[in-house]
Parts: sequence; C-alpha cells; structure tokens
Amino acid sequence: MKVTTKTIYAMQILLALAERAKSSRSPIQLREIAETYNLPFKFLEQIAIVLKGAGWIHGQRGKEGGYILAVPAQQILISDLLHQLEGDAPKRTTIGNPDEEAIHALLDRCSQAIDQILTRTSLADLLADTTSRRPDSLEYQI
Repeated sequence: MKVTTKTIYAMQILLALAERAKSSRSPIQLREIAETYNLPFKFLEQIAIVLKGAGWIHGQRGKEGGYILAVPAQQILISDLLHQLEGDAPKRTTIGNPDEEAIHALLDRCSQAIDQILTRTSLADLLADTTSRRPDSLEYQI
C-alpha cells in the first residue's frame, strides 16, 4: 500500500473539517487550514477538488465561504479515502519461484489485515484518536 503526501494532506483537510463540524456548521477556508498546519495552499486546492468530487466535502462561495463536510465523519472510511486518492494496489503476477511465492503470500496477508483495519476505521475514529493525542490544556493554580 502506498500513501502519498497528497493523501496525508487530504486526511488533514478532512480532520479539520470534522473538528469544525463538531462545534459549528460554519465553513472553514483552505487558507486557514494551510496556515494552521503549515501546508501548501495551492496543493490543498487541488486535493479539495478530489474530495469534492468524491462527495465528502461541499464548498460555499463568498467572503464567509469555505468548505464543510458533506457527509458525517462516520461515513467517510479511511479505506475509501485511500482508494480514491491512491487508486487500487497493482496486481502482482505469478513468479513461479516457491520461495518468492511464500514471501508474496505473507505480504498479501499483511495487506489484507491492513485493509480490514482501514475498512473499519472512519474519519470520526481518526478524529477521536487525534483528539486524544493532543496535550491537555494547562491549568494554573495559585
């Protein structure tokens, strides 16, 4: 399985939109996401076109415009995101060498296990995981 920077940035866009959707239905601009996470704005624009085409985000024009999730975060599976942005994994050809076939069979089982995990993981699950990893805000007491 190949995961490119494009897919990582797409996940970052979706996480930012999912985070916003928890507290508000107001859109968020790509420029804000780019500045917050130090990502290239022009690249995010290209990725947003793909996400919009997949039906995961909706754009709103105007001064107060930006993007919002078009579907609940629970409905966006990480496996679907990977397939949309990275395509399907290339099929391998039969080699004929029993040792290499055994190695490829092991790698195929690993790939199937990863696919099962990604198929059961939604954007909402990923958001919950990222939220739990953030340091708690500091409380000062005198």
